[in-house]
Amino acid sequence: MMWPSYPINLADNTARPDNSTAQFMAQAIPFERINAVNGWALTPSQIAQNYDVAANKTHAKAPLVASEIGCYLSHIAAWTRIANGDAAGGFVFEDDFLADDTSGATLADLNVAQSDWDMVKLFSFDQSPKAVFETTHGTKRLVVPYRVPTCLIGYGMTKQAAQKLLYSCA
Repeated sequence: MMWPSYPINLADNTARPDNSTAQFMAQAIPFERINAVNGWALTPSQIAQNYDVAANKTHAKAPLVASEIGCYLSHIAAWTRIANGDAAGGFVFEDDFLADDTSGATLADLNVAQSDWDMVKLFSFDQSPKAVFETTHGTKRLVVPYRVPTCLIGYGMTKQAAQKLLYSCA
């Protein structure tokens, strides 16, 4: 069974889900849209319930803005679907991703290779990162980088990883 994919999309952005749908359907990738949380629509009470200002000051370089908090809550919604789903894992995508003609096969390969990882990032600008560990699955390289690359377009995670992340958020 191929793991489901979860593109995250704000409801008022209607062009991007059409693009995502076309890409997933072209490669027979099962998916379910996640309605993104609009951070700018959160009340101060909702922000306070979900964002620890003191912890952020201790662990981060800058305070989060409302849109970043909404993005985080949207990813939590995806993790919840994966953690509570029937599949052994799932894939989460930003709604502006671009698939290539190998994306469906790569996701299928990652389903089979799942025992090698708990979470895998599906994109990096750095084509040759300094690696702690590297292996191949199908035609793609899986790399545990020395430093986590910036930019997030999509990632895969096991059901257990989603459950652990949700537990850490509670």
